[in-house]
Amino acid sequence: VKFCTDYRFYNIPGTPHNRLQQVAWTDELGCRRYNEDYIVGLGSFYSVDIGDRFEVTLDTGKIITIILGDGKADWDTDENNMFTPCYNYDEEYCANILEFIVDTQVMSKECYRYGSLDYHDELKGNVVQMVYLGRDNGGDWTTYA
Repeated sequence: VKFCTDYRFYNIPGTPHNRLQQVAWTDELGCRRYNEDYIVGLGSFYSVDIGDRFEVTLDTGKIITIILGDGKADWDTDENNMFTPCYNYDEEYCANILEFIVDTQVMSKECYRYGSLDYHDELKGNVVQMVYLGRDNGGDWTTYA
């Protein structure tokens, strides 16, 4: 599943999270984007550095790029800090690896009620590969002022 969090939760001035949101844009699905990357939260297994980028391949063959906009708390993830254990709508055990940061005022009510961006065909699918692309150097993603 691909849970989501509203970007307004990242409104603490002076944080890298907030600086990223200040230069981000919202697409037609309600997803927050920086350049063409989807802004997501990830477990610490992958990174704890705002601005790290990854290429994600889904089992549908779809490839997207993401940028780390928030870190998931270790206590919210599995023992390897890779994903949030959860259940899907068929009551099957599954994992939430990518937590998309969205604008809930733009996101469709149907997707919001569904609770996962898997609602949209273009984001449906399981993550089969993540490749680290390096850091984005377009902003100050490390300083807490």
